[in-house]
Amino acid sequence: MFGVVLQTVLGPVPPEAFGPTDCHDHLIARPPAPYAAEDPDLVLDAEEPALAELLRFRAAGGTALVECTTVDYGRDAATLRRLSAASEVHIVAVTGFNKGKFSASVIAERTVAAWTERAVQDVTAGMDGMDIRAGAVKAASSLDRFLPEEETAFVVAAAVHRATGVPVLTHTEAGTCGPEQLDRLERLGVDPRRVVLGHLDRKLQWAYLAGLARRGCFLSFDQVGKRKYGTDAARAAMLARLADAGFGDQLLIGGDFARRSYWMAHGGTLGPAHLLTGFVGVLDAAGFTPADTRRLLVENPRRAWAF
Repeated sequence: MFGVVLQTVLGPVPPEAFGPTDCHDHLIARPPAPYAAEDPDLVLDAEEPALAELLRFRAAGGTALVECTTVDYGRDAATLRRLSAASEVHIVAVTGFNKGKFSASVIAERTVAAWTERAVQDVTAGMDGMDIRAGAVKAASSLDRFLPEEETAFVVAAAVHRATGVPVLTHTEAGTCGPEQLDRLERLGVDPRRVVLGHLDRKLQWAYLAGLARRGCFLSFDQVGKRKYGTDAARAAMLARLADAGFGDQLLIGGDFARRSYWMAHGGTLGPAHLLTGFVGVLDAAGFTPADTRRLLVENPRRAWAF
């Protein structure tokens, strides 16, 4: 265990409070205006459907969710606290930044030092003038490259981690730049064991994923259910192969259901509950035992998000 608490929007809880966990998702999100207008499906700005999705998740056995919406993407800590209280689902909120497409104009508003100070306050005091503290810090890169503002985001994330011990969560665009993300974070003093690399099921290549796992980081398969990015059977098969190779303690799953059209509350077929009502059966078919599934859904998240 890396730490003794997990920091949620309702306050710190012991690791044993986390049961089955969705390790990457979005409940309330408001992209910057140009992108919201271009793709309104990305706008998740209603509390009632978000609560409906959480209640489905809770009814399926879910107990915790890492909500990965950053300040540049419309983070709403107050609403997350209400949702957590109403659903009885533990919610971890994040500080840090999304990819440069969304964060560039926001990052330009302050210096690196000023953003670092604010993000540290997000973790230690509270976000947006409230006493709701972040439990992870996020940084992102673009497809096969780092934009200048993304380099800044990694500097900030590492500084926040060094100051607070908070885990680092990343966005990899289509699974790319995983090694380069770890290189940057290691140079900046972050132990890879405290890093969760996101969206790696967008790049189901054995040599690539095994190489990342050997460096000690957590590998997040968080596009579960999204057929446009591959099948759940392929995700489960790769998770099983990684576990068989000795990396089972480093694997996490999530949904990243950041579109209205995914949610059952808006007429879709997915939502966080799919991890438990759909994907667990696929894991069974791939050879996961109940103990294997518990490690993936419960034990690994407890370690990944503790500090």
